[in-house]
Amino acid sequence: MMNRDAMSFRTLRLCSVVLSVGVLSSCATPGGQGPQASGAPQCFFETMGASLLCGAVADGNNRVRAALVCAAAAYVGCQFAKSYTAQRVQTEQEVKAGYVKANKQLPPAPMVTAFSTQLSPDGRVRKQAALDVTSDLTVVPGRSGGPVKIEHEVAIVDKYGTEWFKGKRQPNQGEAGTYQTAFNMTVPKEMEPGDYRLQQAVYLNGAPSGSALISPKQFRVLAAVDGEPVQVAWLD
Repeated sequence: MMNRDAMSFRTLRLCSVVLSVGVLSSCATPGGQGPQASGAPQCFFETMGASLLCGAVADGNNRVRAALVCAAAAYVGCQFAKSYTAQRVQTEQEVKAGYVKANKQLPPAPMVTAFSTQLSPDGRVRKQAALDVTSDLTVVPGRSGGPVKIEHEVAIVDKYGTEWFKGKRQPNQGEAGTYQTAFNMTVPKEMEPGDYRLQQAVYLNGAPSGSALISPKQFRVLAAVDGEPVQVAWLD
């Protein structure tokens, strides 16, 4: 059974996710496009603000740990918001022609027809090291026509099923097509070594696509150096 301290700390962890989502709006660049400079973006002020806020509202002995968790969550959220980029690699007319050639007619409503994600490094990344995420998604328009709003949602979930972060960006400007999206982050030193899932979803004109083509990507966070002790026991 989870002890009282662990339960309260899980609550703090969930609160930190709320903060990380809030950070998206405060540090995002206009139009949903991140900077083109290489390397993870700087997020000092957003991280510090989240850390101070969580430390202030936490109870007694939880204050230091709450500040650490909130700082990590805000840091990941800010990096996602600042580094997310999207590039169209196929136009709406091109994907429409390819779909009609294979299927005779367009689907009744916009539909995801391809989705893939690559992680670099693939599978294992050390704390304080860079993790790059690239996804390719193809959306064809529906027979009724009209603009297609694509929203790309990304979440990082730990082995306890708790979301460290969730954010959503719009890669397009109202047209279907094939888009390559990318973002990068430096894994915070506060993240517990262990297994995580990168979960993604695509929304089309505000509705979940429900595409079976989109599946979680597993990755493992390793200690910054071999033999490093675990300094923060998240849910012991």
